[in-house]
Amino acid sequence: MNMDSTAIAAAEIPPGYEILRNDMGFSEHIGPFYVRKPKDGYTLAFGFRALAHHANRGGVVHGGMLVSFRTRHQGPGVRRWQIARRR
Repeated sequence: MNMDSTAIAAAEIPPGYEILRNDMGFSEHIGPFYVRKPKDGYTLAFGFRALAHHANRGGVVHGGMLVSFRTRHQGPGVRRWQIARRR
């Protein structure tokens, strides 16, 4: 992500969320992604703003974007849940 898109993303962070850092490779091109810290100790919330370049010809978010988003964020969420269950 270049500096301009980082500045834009920072101005549009949803309330209660922060920019998820350390994206690289493909994730850097389709982000930024956001994360909301858990209030209950283990439930993370991830998000992204659906923009025009995320849309398919029908004008809705492309399935590839949704799968990429899920793939990028599923691992950390599951890991945090596993840790919380062990307590």
